[in-house]
Formats: sequence, C-alpha cells, structure tokens
Amino acid sequence: MRKLLVYGFATLLPFCLPAQKHMLYGTTYKGGTSNVGTIVSYDPISAKENIEYSFFAPNSGSLPIASLTQASNGLLYSITTSGGKYNYGTLYSYNIYTGTLMVLHNFDSIHGWPAGDGNGIMQAKNGLLYGGTIYGGTYNEGVLYSFNLSTDTLIVLHNFDTVTGGWPSNEKLVEDTVNGILYGTTGGGGLNYDGVLYSYTIATNQYTVLQTFNAAVGGNTPGNDIYLAKNGMLYVMILGNDSNINGQILRYDPKTGNDTVVFNFNDTLGSDPQGDGMMLASNGLLYGVVNGGGKGGFIFSFDLATNKYVPLFSLDSATGASPYCTLVQNPDDGLLYGMTQLGGTDFTGVIFSYDINTGQEKVLHSFNSTNGDGYFPYAGLTLVKDTLTSVNELDVESEKVKVWPNPANTELNVEVQLQTGASDGICLYNMMGEKVICEELTNKLTSFAIDKFAAGIYLYRITDNEGNLIKTDKVVITH
Repeated sequence: MRKLLVYGFATLLPFCLPAQKHMLYGTTYKGGTSNVGTIVSYDPISAKENIEYSFFAPNSGSLPIASLTQASNGLLYSITTSGGKYNYGTLYSYNIYTGTLMVLHNFDSIHGWPAGDGNGIMQAKNGLLYGGTIYGGTYNEGVLYSFNLSTDTLIVLHNFDTVTGGWPSNEKLVEDTVNGILYGTTGGGGLNYDGVLYSYTIATNQYTVLQTFNAAVGGNTPGNDIYLAKNGMLYVMILGNDSNINGQILRYDPKTGNDTVVFNFNDTLGSDPQGDGMMLASNGLLYGVVNGGGKGGFIFSFDLATNKYVPLFSLDSATGASPYCTLVQNPDDGLLYGMTQLGGTDFTGVIFSYDINTGQEKVLHSFNSTNGDGYFPYAGLTLVKDTLTSVNELDVESEKVKVWPNPANTELNVEVQLQTGASDGICLYNMMGEKVICEELTNKLTSFAIDKFAAGIYLYRITDNEGNLIKTDKVVITH
C-alpha cells in the first residue's frame, strides 16, 4: 500500500492543467421568475448560458449589482442591493453543487446599505470577507466591514464620513497580502468632496486617507476596482470633470505618496471609466473596459512598463454596450470574458469573449427580458474551477471501483480492484466544499465509520498517487 496523498480543493491545481475546466458565474440586476435578478452561469465548452438561481424579495434579497467571489471553501459570496429583512439588501452564499442560496446577513441602516454602484466583497489572506457599502452607518455615508465565514458575523470596521471620505464606490477592495493592508476608494468626501483613495491596516484597524481627489484639476472616483501591481503601485481609473470629462488612469505609490496621471481618456479612445477595473492577462498586459466613447465603450490594453494605452475593440449595440465589469481570463482557452449592461439582440446586455491574440470579440449570449432570462448585468463574471472533475481522470471500468451502501448509515465500504495496484485513498467532502475525512485504501476492501457525520449529501473522490481521479460521485448519509 502506497502512502496516502490528500488533495483538497486548494491543492488540486498543479495536477489539473491538462484537463482543467472552468465555469463562469455572474449576476443580473433584473430578470428571473420574480424579475428582481438572477445568478447565471456560462459553460465555455458547451457554449450554454443557464439561470442558476432567481432572486425573490424579501427572503433572498433582490436586485444584485455586484460580482460573485469564490471563497476558499468553494462557495460563492456576494450582496444584493435591496430586499432582505430590512429591505437594505443581503450578504449571501451560493453553493454551485446544490443550487442552494443562503442569506448570511441582512443589512440595515447601522451596518450599511450596499446600494448604488455595486459594492462587492473580497476574501483577504486571513480568510475574512471584506467589503464596503455606499450608504448606512453612523453618518449614512457607508461603512467598511468584515464578515467571518465561520461565525457568520459582520463587524463594522469604519464609518465613512464627509471629512475622511464618504460613499465607498469601488466594486472590490484590493489587498497587499505582505503587509496586510486593504486599499479602496470613495466616490465623495475628503478635502475637496470629490472622493479619496484610502488604506485600511487589518492588524491595527487603522484607516488612512492616502489621496484626496480634486475635480478642479483632475477627477473623482465614483466606482472602480483598483489594480495592485507586483511592484506595489496602485492603478485606478477615475472620472473627469467639466474641463476633463473623459477620465484618467492614475498611478499611486504607497511608499512615497506620489501620484502620477499615466493616461488621459478621450472620446475617441474610450471614456467614462465608471464601475470598471483592470486585470493582468497571461501576456503581461493589463486589460479593461470603459463604458463611454465610441458607440458603446471600448476594450483596451495597458502596458505597465511603457504606460501605453491601446483601444482594442469598439463596442456597440450589436456587440454589447456600456460594460460595467472587470474582465476575467479563462486559462483553459486563454480568452477574456465579460458582460455588458446593454446591447445585444434585446439591448439588455450580453456575455462576450475577447481573443487577445487575434483581436476578435464574440457575443456568446444575448440576454432577453421577455423569456425569463436574466438581463441588465452590471457586474463582471467570476471564474470558478470545477473542483470535482478538474484532475486527470483515469479510464477505468466502473465495476472495478465500488462504493456502497448508498444511502449509507454507519459505515461506508470502498473496493478498488485495478491491475495497476491499489489506489491511494478516498476523501469525503460536505456540500459546503469542506473536507470531512480522508482514508487510505487497500487493494481490495476498506471500510470506515461515517456515523459521526451529519445526515446529508456528500461528495467523494478516489485518487491515485499521481493525483489522477479514479472516481467521484455523491453519497447520501442517513441516520
């Protein structure tokens, strides 16, 4: 019997490159059975879009405007802008394996109201979720909060105000994982009431204003993701003003406090970078979208080394218009994926791909407001690994691998008879994606107790010492 190798969700990646599969998940502001928003998925292999969940107020929350975040436990997390117990929105989790949505927190006037420009959440290195709300709190100018996945507890860390920055508007915070510092922006407040760039030190609970924006000489920041480069520089797209209405890309150095405008938008090259962010692609360039300029916005690239901005594709009503998203790159095919709020056959938004090698943009799905589909997607897509089938699967005869009984009560039996010898082991996961047990397997029959586990549906994975998946399936435990 060989040594047991345990492969949890977080350690599967090195063994899954040849057969990796990713799905794309997103939210739409409207549509679904109650017309208050949906969770949708898109499979790049089958080219199929699917409604995974329809929101309904007040129970689940309504009108989702933020992207989804996959946490370390495999669940997706996000917020709604309305509905819930107090009609201030909800923080929820979604299980892609069971299709179950759970409301974890009901926002209120004290703990924030995530309305407006689609405030999102991110998971920090310490495992906590962090986010901001544009309204609510002590001064009704929003709060910065943390959420503990283990205790389902939300804590207000900072109450925004007019002086130090109000109405936080970035979709997601960004973290300097080395120093434990979060960075974000507000759409108002500060010295000139035009917003601020701020930091939050997790260990000391210290909120610091780093940069105050001034619409008279530059711009303000109503809603953008921040990109943190490997050299520690922060990049943020900001809106302009009456004399510079098109916006800018600003670089900020946290070490020196110096900021530099590295690009000025214009209507020909793209403008109005509201609600958009930038991401680093495999070729080393940043890619992003702006929802203004041209006929419906632009897809662009930006070179960090040379500060060169290139408008790559001009969006329009046919190819998707007015994107409010950060793009994602699928490692399976190298394509960039995103959504637009408008455009398409029904002019209610599209899912699109962009090939960084050929420059080709392709509409993959046009949302439809009349057939129960979701529509008006404000946020971007989230890349989700198919953790059950993303390793190399051995071609074995089903009768050579047996797991019984199913349903099981007190004991589970596993028999693996392969000419290549014994498999390494079996791991059991609950539907939260958490590993509950791993057992070594012999060449023939292994039995282990399951009576201490709660009744429900579990997923098992049998792997060999090469990381290859021999078999995966569901088992029901009853008591």
